[in-house]
This record gives sequence, C-alpha cells and structure tokens, in this order.
Amino acid sequence: MNKAYYLFFIFLFIIPCLSFAQSEDVRMRIVDTLGKPIDNANILYLSTKATYKSDVNGYFTVSASIFRKGEEMRVSKIGYKTKMFNLGNRSKVNVVLEQLSSSIDAVEVTTGYQQFSKRNATGSIDLIDKNILDRRVSPDIVSRLENMSNAVLFDRRTEGQTELSVRGRSTINSDANPLIILDNFPFEGDLSNINPNDIESVSILKDASASAIWGARAGNGVIVINTRKGRYGEKIAVEFNANSTIGEKSNLFLYRNYLDSKNYIDVERFLFDQGFYENREQDPTYPLLSPAVELLIAQRDGVITEGFLNEQLAVLNNNDLRTELSRHVYQPVVNQQYSVNLRGGGENYNFNASVGQDFGRAQIRGTGSGRTTLNLNSMFKLTPKLELSNTTSFIASSQRFDNEIVRSLFGGARTTYPYAKLADENGSALPVWRDYRRSFVIGAEQTGLQNWEFYPLDDLGNMSNRNSEQDIRINTALKYSIFPYLNIEGRYQYDSQLLSTDLLYGNQLYSTRDLINRYAQLSGNSYSFPIPLGDILDETGKKGIAHSFRLQLSGNHQWGKHTIDGVAGMEVRENQLKSVTGRTYGYDDDQLTFSRVDYENFFVVSPAGYSDRIPTTDFRSALTDRFLSYYGNFNYLYNNKYLASFSLRKDASNLFGVESNQRGVPLWSAGMGWLIDKEEDWLNNDIFSQLKLRASYGYSGNVNKSLTAFATGIYTTSSLTGLRHIQLQTPPNPNLRWEKVGTLNLGLDFGLWNNLVAGSVDYYVKDATDLIGQLPLNPTIGFSVGGRSAFIGNGSSLTTKGVDVNLAFQKSWNDLSVNLRTLYSYNLDEVTSYEFTDHISSFLGPYTPPLEGMPRSAVYSLPSAGLDPVTGDPRLLINNEIFTDYDNLWNVVTVDDLIYHGPALPKHFGSLIPTIVYKGWSVGFSVNYKLGHYFKLSSISYQELFENGLGNVDFNRRWREPGDEVSTIVPSMPQVGVSMMRDVAYQVSDDLVLKGDHIRLRDITLGYNIRPKMLEVKSLKIYAYVDNVALLWTANKQNVDPDYYSYPIPPVRTWSLGAKLNF
Repeated sequence: MNKAYYLFFIFLFIIPCLSFAQSEDVRMRIVDTLGKPIDNANILYLSTKATYKSDVNGYFTVSASIFRKGEEMRVSKIGYKTKMFNLGNRSKVNVVLEQLSSSIDAVEVTTGYQQFSKRNATGSIDLIDKNILDRRVSPDIVSRLENMSNAVLFDRRTEGQTELSVRGRSTINSDANPLIILDNFPFEGDLSNINPNDIESVSILKDASASAIWGARAGNGVIVINTRKGRYGEKIAVEFNANSTIGEKSNLFLYRNYLDSKNYIDVERFLFDQGFYENREQDPTYPLLSPAVELLIAQRDGVITEGFLNEQLAVLNNNDLRTELSRHVYQPVVNQQYSVNLRGGGENYNFNASVGQDFGRAQIRGTGSGRTTLNLNSMFKLTPKLELSNTTSFIASSQRFDNEIVRSLFGGARTTYPYAKLADENGSALPVWRDYRRSFVIGAEQTGLQNWEFYPLDDLGNMSNRNSEQDIRINTALKYSIFPYLNIEGRYQYDSQLLSTDLLYGNQLYSTRDLINRYAQLSGNSYSFPIPLGDILDETGKKGIAHSFRLQLSGNHQWGKHTIDGVAGMEVRENQLKSVTGRTYGYDDDQLTFSRVDYENFFVVSPAGYSDRIPTTDFRSALTDRFLSYYGNFNYLYNNKYLASFSLRKDASNLFGVESNQRGVPLWSAGMGWLIDKEEDWLNNDIFSQLKLRASYGYSGNVNKSLTAFATGIYTTSSLTGLRHIQLQTPPNPNLRWEKVGTLNLGLDFGLWNNLVAGSVDYYVKDATDLIGQLPLNPTIGFSVGGRSAFIGNGSSLTTKGVDVNLAFQKSWNDLSVNLRTLYSYNLDEVTSYEFTDHISSFLGPYTPPLEGMPRSAVYSLPSAGLDPVTGDPRLLINNEIFTDYDNLWNVVTVDDLIYHGPALPKHFGSLIPTIVYKGWSVGFSVNYKLGHYFKLSSISYQELFENGLGNVDFNRRWREPGDEVSTIVPSMPQVGVSMMRDVAYQVSDDLVLKGDHIRLRDITLGYNIRPKMLEVKSLKIYAYVDNVALLWTANKQNVDPDYYSYPIPPVRTWSLGAKLNF
C-alpha cells in the first residue's frame, strides 16, 4: 500500500484522540430493576440539550467540566420508562430504569434514508444488532447473517458461490441478489471484504413499505448495514478483539465422483481387452495412456512378462491419490482476526475509529488471504444548528490461490489417474503423466524442446496467483436544522474500487512449458520458439468509481394527537467500471522485461497438427451507469394508536428508454398499522403486552445492467478472414423497461405476559411483472443474436407467496436468564408467464430454465422403469411404455413427460437458537432446518469413466447379474461402443432425485465474562465457538448433505477461540 495512504489515515485517527483533555470525570451506570446494565440509554442534559449514551456495560462517563452539578438530566431508553435525575454533587451513581410492558419492538431501525422506531413502522423489517452479529466467529458479514433472519435464504448449490435471497426470487434471469446499503448508500463492492467487527447493526427491509424508498433496485429486498459510530459526551473507550479459528483437514474420501485405484485398473483392463485403446495407440497426436494401460501394452507386445505386469499393477492398486493429496497438498484451514476500536466524544464532537487485520491460511498449501481495514466515523457540531459528519473507510485485501494444479488432480475437472504418486519416500516430487503418452514426453527434450514432465508438487511453487482488492470510501454529510422540526441535509459519497489479478506462470510450470512446446516450429533439425522462453503473466485490472449525491429534507412534528415524520429529496449517482485484461510472454518479474510475439500469423500446433494463432487474453470493457431519483417517505401516527405511511420514488437511468420520458419509472408504497394494545378499554393488557396489525402494498423494481435500449455488440476478428467485425449481442429494444415487483404484506406483532413470549407473523404475495427473459426472435428480422434465435427483453412474470414467523421467549431468575428464539419461513414462487420454450434436455440438468406454472428453480426427471433384469440396462417409462431407444430420446420426450418433484430451493426453512446465561457464563447453539426441496444426486457415467477417467462411488453398486435389479438402481457396465445416451437415460431418471430435507446443528457458542478488578478495564470476555458441527438428520438414505451435494469437498468443522477486552 502506498505510504501516503498510511500517513493519511494515521492523521485522521490521531487528531480526534488529541482533542480530548479531560479533568475530573462524572461516572453513571444505567441498569434495569434486576441490576443488569442497559446499553445505548439516552442521557439528555437539559440545560444544553447535549445528548449522550451508555456503553455496552451501562456506563456513561464524561468530563465534569461539561456538567454544572445540581442541574437535571433525563435518562431514557426505548422500552423503559423515562426518568428525570439530578446528579447533585455526586460523581458516581446508578440510575435504575423500569421496563415498559411492551418492548418487543422498542428498537430503532434505519432504511438508509431515515431512522425511526420499529414500533411505529407499517413495514416488515428485521433488525440484527451487534450482539447477534457477534454471536458467530467468521471473517465476513455475510456468514454472520445466516439463520438470523427468517427472510434470508442462503443458496449454496454452486461450489464457491453463496447467493442470498430475501423472501425468495423476484426475477427470472436478472440479478437476484438483494440491494446492499452501507452507511446510507448502495455498496457495489465485494460484501465479504467488509469487516464484521466494524458493523453496528443490519436492517433487512422485506416488504414494499420498508424497501420501496429504494425504488428500482429494491425488488430483491434491501439489506442496510450501519457501521459503528461515536457518541457525544462519551469518555474514550477502547475495545480489542482477537480470535483464531482452526479447521479440520478436508476429508477427500467423501468425494462421490471418484473411483478407487483397484476398480479403476479393473476398468482399464476391461477396456483394453475390448480394444478400446487401439486407436489411441496409433494416434499421431500421442494422447495420454495411463501407466496401467502402458503396462498392459508392454505385456501384450512381449516386452514384460505377465508376472511382472501383475506385480506392477499390484503396486499401483495400493496407491491412492487422495492419500497423496492429503499428505502433501492439503492442510488445516487457519484464520486469525484482530481488531481495535477507539470511540469517544465531547460536547460538540464524537468519533469512532477502528483498525482490523485478518490473516487466512487456505486448505491448499501456499494459498491464503489477508485483509486490512481502517475506518473513521466522526461528527462535529459546528453550531447549535449545523452538524458535519464524515465516514472514511479503507479496505485492502489480498488472496493467493491455485488456479489449475490441484484442479487437474482432484475434482470435476481432474485428468489424473487415481493411483498417481506425488512424492517418493524422501518427499521428493515425482512426475505424474499428463496429456501425452510417456514415450512422446521422454523423447521431446532430447529433440530440443522444453522438458514436458508434470511435477505437481513443484508446480505449486512455480505458479503465483494473486488477487488484490482496494476500496476507498469517503462519505460526508452536512446537516442544518431549519426549525426544531425540520432539517435539510446534503450528503456526498466517493467510492473507489480497484481489483487486480496477476496469474504468473513460471517458466518451469508445466502449463508454460507445454504451451511453449506446442507452438515450437521445427526448422531442419532444430526448433524455433514463437512463444519465447520465460514466464507468462496474465493480468486483469478493474477500476470502479462511484459518485453519489443526495439532498434531503427531513422532519418530525407533533401537535395534539397527531405525529408526522418524513423525508423528501433527490439523489444522483454515477458508476463507472473499466476492465482491462492482457497477457505478457517472456516475462521477467525481477527485471520487469518481456518479449513481443506475433499474434497475427498462424503457427502449426504440435502434436495436434492444426494451425492457430498464439493465444492472448487482451480485452477491454467500460460501463457507465447514471441514475437520477426523486423520493419521499412519510409516516403518520394518530392518537398513538393508528399508523399510516406512504412513499413515492421516481428513478431514471441511462440504460433504459430511447426517449427521456421512457427512462424513468414511478414506484410507490402505502401502509397502515393499528397498535391494538393501546386500546386499554377492551384489551386485556395483562395478557397482551403488545398487539399490532400491519398492512402494506407497493411497487419496487429491479435492474438488469447487461441490457440497454440500444444495439450492443463486441468487436472481434474473424479467424477465417482476419478482418474485424461486430458480433451483435443485443438488438435495439426501445421498449426495454424496468422490472416491477408489487408486494402485499399483512403482519401481526405481539407480546404476551409482559413479553415473556413475543414475536411476529407476516404473510406476503409478490407479483413481479415485465421481467427480463428470453423471447422468440422474429425469423424475418434478418439477423441473429450471438447465433441465437432468441433475444432478451421484457415479457415474463412471476408470483411469490410466503409466510415469515418470528418467536422469542425470554425469562430471567436472578442470575439465570434463558432466551429462546425460533424462526420459520415458507416461500414458493411460480413462473406465471414465459414465452420461450427451451430444449427438453435443459429441463433435466442441474439448473433448469423457466417453465410456466412451475417454480423458477425446479427439479424434473423422467420416470424410471427400473433396470433390465437380463442386461442391467436402464429403462424409462414414456407414455406408459418401457423405453430403451436411447438415441431417439430427445425426439420422443416432451415437456408433458416430465415429472415435477418440487423446487430446488427449500419451501420451509428456519432455525432454533437458545441461549442460557448464568452469572458470567453464557452457552448457546443454533439448529437450522430446510424442508420441501429436492436435488439430483451425481452417479456413474460410463461415458465419462471410459473417455475421461471420471468415476463415482456408485460403480460399486452397479448391476452385475440377474437379480441385482431388485437391490440396485445403478446400471451395468456396458460394452465399448454403446451409445452415450444410455448414460443420459439413467442420469435423467427419477431414480437419482432425492429429498433435500435436513436438520443441521449449525454451531455452538460458549462465553465467560470476567469482571476485572483493574480500574481501567471495564470487561473481559473469553469466548469459544464451533461452526458446522453436524448434520443431525437428512431425508435421503444415502446420507448426502443436501446443502453441499455438488461440492467435491464439503466445508469442514471449525473451532474458534477468542477474547474481547473493553477499557
């Protein structure tokens, strides 16, 4: 990092700390009637109107010079009775607040535009405060949200990707992720880079009344993240948090798509006996033949005896690549987190500064990550009416990863036989056969080419893959109080994001030597090298800059029985994203030199024999988004009983519409509420400590940034003519418009027996229209779109229905308290309109296209008729008849033949989170469940096994003889030459569809709060945490984890230990 950045941030951090010169301190502690501390209590000094807040232990400390003793203060906290207090001449005192009967909603929530009491909200909002966020130990904020809100679902069907959804899907082909708001503005960066230790709270806006204020980007829900802030009049407080996490080493033997060495060699002998490898033996391109096959050839040709063959095959049988990888490549995961937070404030100033440092060691040796975060939030009262606030944030993260080496050895893309050895008894690297026959590889170096051997363990050090990200965010606001009930605020944010990826392929790396050799040109008895000797560097650079400005009026006024508060304003936003990729040959990282190559001419590629240009990754792109918005949101309360809200927003963008009046769309929402517990004349408040009805309806939208109203294309060069031309990507579409999502929400909030039991129930319906999807292209239009007969545009619709339930039980007995929280959600969507019909085969894959009347993500199959009792062949049941004409499968089957099993995402999901606190000890755990969904189990594909060596554990369960069809669904191993569609018939059958229902013990947490006797230490907490504890139950008999069924290696159990110190 540039030294100037360090100096800049150090300057910002030091200046606030030097502004404090405190004399004798006044120390108060705010507690409830049981003596438990109350944090975030408001202390108002009536003479100056200065406000202060208590800390996490209920303490409030301020310089005595600020107070004139003997004057009154007002102490308040939502959910507690307000208390007037006179400090007198005392400097230390406890203030006891009595809890109100209805406090379940006595919390403040924020939408990114305004902050208000959840009690007076007509919308559906979940608040996750810092206590809940700190319950889990993880380096990212995303994982800490899991199971904490009944509306948020984590979809992990794709390895390495976790998609969040709020109340299910609201789109078909556009971005389905919720809008992320960080400190009042949309956050466009990587959410995993945000340090969770810097977060104060997260608000999840679920319905239109809550989220429609964000307009055309709120259709998928909104997650509002607020960072930690300082408090006026607070003595400097320091928090230090450190933890270490260790993960178990990955168990490679859990991978299903793998065949052990003995069975693998038996298959190779089976294929060899049928002459499967004869064509490869004669192939002039020398395709790879494994060591076992080469031994079989040598024995056939009389080079070795059958006895020696059997001895060597026995040695190979005892090798296992999984063991080799576990011993030499994989390692336990380790993560370390350190953070320091400094907070304080004076009468006219407050600040919160933090520094965070994370280190991570990944599961593959030599890989890992690091992150540095710096944050400063500050506020100044320039005058009694004018307030200046600023947030400055810096994030720098880096990652080192393996791009190809381990992937070629293990996982779905592997090309290595399972009996390979990576190292000898002394730990020295051994070669593994790859891509070409052994005789060709050995002879290549003798002819003047580069060594063509593949040493995986050496290559782990010959490749340097680094990914670096940097995010600088400056958020400044100026707020002026026009009247006591009316404010005007101007806010500006600058956000700069830099991403660079460097893939350095060392000159000794196999893939480097392989590419150099393949393009080497034989001239006489020697070779010339169009690709020069040396390293190869692939670089990708992305730069995003966002400017956001907001001008807003906000007001809050009460007269008689009427209370109204609201905001109105406008904002403009511009995002610029530029991306550059390129490749450099003959690169020297020490001298920063490189060699030029000929990209224009064709060269003969050996040993394949075809001609091609030298590959390059050069590519540039640029995208500019501009948004202009006008908005207003107003809340009305009558007689402290009846609520009403209304919001209106118009968004305009440069992406949509040819005419200016087509670029904008108005969106609105309206809501009502009734605080029934205020009807004291007829409601029994001894039972109902809180009862509130809510109803809302409104529209929000969604944006697809890959589309525009204008024709778009990519400049490319024809491989035939060498001439530049444009490949059309999207045709002109002047009618392109925003996606719209209309949401109806009905809610009930309740608290029983002084909130011993409290919770909420919400029912919602989302109707999404004008959705982006594939549409048939008029065949007379005269052109195709990227070779397709379809284009992307508005024309689809989807409906989602669901229920959210939140229940909480809380009871205290002296030193013992029990808190039980349970969450439940039901969610199911249905495609109500979709004009394009995909090929029937696409409905039988892992990710299915839309189909009217079905969920967006559905699981289909064809009915199985079991295995043939004589041959063990798979059979389907089509039109009530047994079907085995595999090659004609796609010509016979239609959509009507599909079996719909259910959605691929759970209809029912939730969690149970109990916590018990006794004196200083706390213990808790979380159990989550997902029900009502299905998934397809991977199984053996004999085509993949024969051609690519990719096996499956189901190979051991295959049909071998008549009668086996009673106990197995796995087909027999076919003879060489059988149609690959035989495998397809088995893989698309309902035999491989399993229920995804399961219950998981997600985590266990244990903590102990120590009350040190040292004067300056307020608290010390030691905590332990175990994540991904166990899969308690699953509906499928194979005991496959439905969350990670597609992963080569499922996530491991992790153990964390940490300490948090406040002083």
